Amino acid sequence: MSKIKAKSLKNYIVAGTCILSMAFLFAFSLTAIVQADNLLGNEDFNQEIYRADDDLEEEGTGNFDTLNNWLFLENGGQATAVVVDESFKVDISDGGGTSYAVQLLQAPLTIEEGYRYRVSFEARASKERDMEIKIGGTGGRSWAPYNPGEGDTYGMLFDLTEEMTAYEFDFVMNEETDDLARFEFQLGLDDGTIWIDNVEIEQVEQVEEVDRTEPEPDTEWVYDDEFFFIFNVAVGGHWPGYPDETTEFPTRMEVDYIRVFDQDGNLEWEDQFDGGEINEDYWTFEVGNGHEQGIPGWGNEELQYYTEGENSWIEDDRLIIEAREEERSNEFGSYDYTSTRMITQSKASMEYGRVEISAKLPDGGQGVWPALWMLGEDIDEVGWPQCGEIDIMEFLGQNPDEVHGTVHGPGHYAGDGIGSNYILPEGDFTEEFNTFILEWEEDEMRWYVNDDKDPFHRIIRTEAGGVEAAN
Repeated sequence: MSKIKAKSLKNYIVAGTCILSMAFLFAFSLTAIVQADNLLGNEDFNQEIYRADDDLEEEGTGNFDTLNNWLFLENGGQATAVVVDESFKVDISDGGGTSYAVQLLQAPLTIEEGYRYRVSFEARASKERDMEIKIGGTGGRSWAPYNPGEGDTYGMLFDLTEEMTAYEFDFVMNEETDDLARFEFQLGLDDGTIWIDNVEIEQVEQVEEVDRTEPEPDTEWVYDDEFFFIFNVAVGGHWPGYPDETTEFPTRMEVDYIRVFDQDGNLEWEDQFDGGEINEDYWTFEVGNGHEQGIPGWGNEELQYYTEGENSWIEDDRLIIEAREEERSNEFGSYDYTSTRMITQSKASMEYGRVEISAKLPDGGQGVWPALWMLGEDIDEVGWPQCGEIDIMEFLGQNPDEVHGTVHGPGHYAGDGIGSNYILPEGDFTEEFNTFILEWEEDEMRWYVNDDKDPFHRIIRTEAGGVEAAN
């Protein structure tokens, strides 16, 4: 189950002065020069900006309407922003664990396919540091960057100094036209003060004939560290879709056990859920809808509010996670569904070996999305997808006889995750318990269901250190 955050960078675009660093071959026929007009409002900060408590309209994950102005957000970082002397100033006391933990954005912008854009701005900082700029899509476009670079969200990085400096770059929009694009200053990952002024993005010229030779995605094998476990039942999302009149609540996922073995077959850790209560020496409840983590909708446009254990308990030596149709609200909004998301971060993890999870999946139908999955223990330091994600089992309620196994990491996440599906020969996964198995070696992973001798999904580490499906 994808966390991104930020989540899919499956397309690549030429980005101004970075063109030589991008592995593309482009041949352009430039046939139309466009009258340059700034697509941004309040570019010189002669007006006040919006903040989170202004409650601007957001339809879908990240689809803000900032009313031709800027919106300042703290997505896990801590900072104070002001408009002073007709420039933007932000004092950052905690840069958080991601570049978007402190963020200044404007949306929606229309970025048209086949056009070159020019971006310019002025900036300085109280010390030498990086600042990321990303022009890209929202959650509905898998957070794709249209000016790709080396930043935390795969936007372009700029070295700021104590001197006010003018910066400029070009990029070509090589995806379908996006009427909901966002212009984002990612200001997190470091502290100090940043000043920004005179920000412009202009449509420069149309590029008609584009001959591209695209390499394979730059995947990276990051599955060589400790990973912790996550059990949850989501409601809605851009992959499973959303509940309709056929969806039934409450609906439960039941887990009989989880067992983790080392590479020699020795039992390293297990939870048989036989203690009468959920063992909080193993499990922590994540609460809310992802806003406090900087990923509203948990990066997937999910609808549910995760409670602090109210939707999970032990019954007949089995873990129950129940998704309900009920209202809940917090300072970030209101929600029509509740459920549970529980993790073993810093409590129980594995690196290589075999994990077995016996579970019976929810029978709620359309829009119900349970998952048994893993994230790298270093996620708080490096962010997602750099930490890696291993989905042992994902299930879409409208397809009750099918499950999925997938990995996500740098260059292969969200829509580009490397995965496969398994269809149960008889019956479906809501009728009885099935065992979901992951075998994990230094250079290979294999997914099984029940006692099948052949994996339904297999990936290997390539000689170049990437990832590819092997079955």
